[in-house]
Amino acid sequence: MRETGFDITAASEVMAALSLATSLQDLRARMGRIVIGWNRSGDPVTAEDIRGAGAMTVLLKQALRPNLLQTIEHTPAFVHCGPFGNIATGNSSVVADLIGSRAGEFLVTEAGFAADMGAERFFNIKCRVSGMAPDAAVIVTTVRSMKAHSGRHRIVAGKPLPEELLAENPGAAELARLVEEATSEPTSFGFLYPDEATLVEKVEAIATEVYGADGVDISPQAAKDLAAFEAQGFGHLPVCIAKTHLSLSSDPKRSGAPTGWRLPVREVRLSAGAGFVYMICGDMRTMPGLGSAPAAEQIDIDENGDTVGLF
Repeated sequence: MRETGFDITAASEVMAALSLATSLQDLRARMGRIVIGWNRSGDPVTAEDIRGAGAMTVLLKQALRPNLLQTIEHTPAFVHCGPFGNIATGNSSVVADLIGSRAGEFLVTEAGFAADMGAERFFNIKCRVSGMAPDAAVIVTTVRSMKAHSGRHRIVAGKPLPEELLAENPGAAELARLVEEATSEPTSFGFLYPDEATLVEKVEAIATEVYGADGVDISPQAAKDLAAFEAQGFGHLPVCIAKTHLSLSSDPKRSGAPTGWRLPVREVRLSAGAGFVYMICGDMRTMPGLGSAPAAEQIDIDENGDTVGLF
């Protein structure tokens, strides 16, 4: 019996591999390393084994080229790749960063879905791949978001925000000057964990040192899978923790900086092509945002043969 499921495209291993590839040849190698299953002996079967990696790379050949746009102030900007932030790496592509770093005096790149996920993966996964280290890091927040995390305001999806959350707080130009000054200061960048640490040690380091957890609770099946990945030679890979973006914890209802909790790892998956092992923690779904009535139900052809229901 074959068991499978669905992932939103932005959370797929192919998207993560595309965003972390450093070149076309590196992308080809990553496609070949994707593990599609295991044989009866328990050994991994890769896309290279079934001779599919070449065709996959050809499909992505043009996609590896970043899209060049500009801001409303006419600053050039690369918009490239979208690995979903609370499931995958949540960062733009390594290729775009490598090009951008050589095309201007400053490169500003985003690590999406909050510092606990986007920035952590930027430092511990993306910087490992790119070989680049940041000169300065900026935590982007707003007075409104801090008010929302205070737990003192009732915020309901689909309803207007409370008036006290809507006050304007300008000052971006001053922030830019401070960031420019910070880039000239001495830095000491280092990874949170070494490559040789075990997968369990890596997830424990993130949970305790970044999230503020007391520890990690690993389900029996997850522990079995982690041991198998270690035995198969994947223990050197960094880890990507899939959890809610609404809290530092795995519980979206716990705002602020919660204490007295442990991170539950209920499932572990291997992304050998992308180059990481990711842990699914708490009630985290890899196919989010599914409505009870899909848009396809409204799309049809009318009596004149015209398409209706798209808008």
